[in-house]
Amino acid sequence: MLFYWLNMDAHEKKTLEYKRKIISLMRSREHASAQKLYHKVFSAEHPADPDFLESFYIELNRVNLHEVAFEILKEASTWHPEDDKVDELYKNATGIYFDNLVLHGNNLLYERDDKEAKFTESIKKADSLAREKMREENDKILAMIVQKAMETYQKALELNPDSVPALSGLMRCHQIVGENEIVEEINSRIEELSPTLKSREKTHQEQAREAELAEE
Repeated sequence: MLFYWLNMDAHEKKTLEYKRKIISLMRSREHASAQKLYHKVFSAEHPADPDFLESFYIELNRVNLHEVAFEILKEASTWHPEDDKVDELYKNATGIYFDNLVLHGNNLLYERDDKEAKFTESIKKADSLAREKMREENDKILAMIVQKAMETYQKALELNPDSVPALSGLMRCHQIVGENEIVEEINSRIEELSPTLKSREKTHQEQAREAELAEE
């Protein structure tokens, strides 16, 4: 190790110090400072090496900075277009970020449903004068949550346009706001991607029809 250090030039030594500092900042929970230093030190002209990218990626994922990890690996993939390790890291970062987006969108819709139920109960207990104002305020809050969920699913679909879970979440958002034409378009897309869903639906319809005939 000492021999390696003695044979490094000044730039390499400085870069190694920066790498250690970035990891140290991450482990000290100074995440913003670590990211700032990373972008100051590394660029297309002076790219981070694959081994350090892996170390930084691990630290970012450890604190759930999945979007940051994705953006860093996306940029790094242009620095190392032929590197298998960087390519694999980028694929992993993309997958984790995508899953996190869909989960976040789902959680927002759960939050919206929970708030709606609580708002309904609170309105029942309010006097008639306060109800209309409460409804307006509550509707604004619920609409903001749906908008956030919609944006989150759209981000996910930019990464994977054929994701049925993301499309289903987006469809639910449009159902809530009453955009029925968009709902039909998305539903058609889901059926194209998942023929089994359509056949399953037909099977249920056939079973219902058979039950009706049996009653007759």
